[in-house]
Amino acid sequence: MPRAPKKCATHDCEERVRGRKHCPEHTVAWAGSTRTAANKDAASQELQQQVLREEPTCRDCGAPSTVAGHIVPHAYGGPYIRSNLKGQCKGCNNAQIAEDRRTWLAGGFSGVGQPGG
Repeated sequence: MPRAPKKCATHDCEERVRGRKHCPEHTVAWAGSTRTAANKDAASQELQQQVLREEPTCRDCGAPSTVAGHIVPHAYGGPYIRSNLKGQCKGCNNAQIAEDRRTWLAGGFSGVGQPGG
């Protein structure tokens, strides 16, 4: 049986959604982001493994690193190179992504990747 629709995660929005956090009106694409699972080639996978070997503990909390997180987000023009990656646990990476999105929506990062910017 499918799950019941949930309320949109945007404050004061009553729209019901299924399988996502936000309704279409409040779903904002990161205009600058082009990195997806489909374009992760062997070189980028090796780079992620290099980061995890070099930084076995999360740079933010000290837990075991499981992902290579961006220092400057890819959506803001941060390149997918070693100097812009850090070892992170999944929880810290998710928290950083959420904070980066809030900053982007608030007009941060000098307008890079902003709608119309």
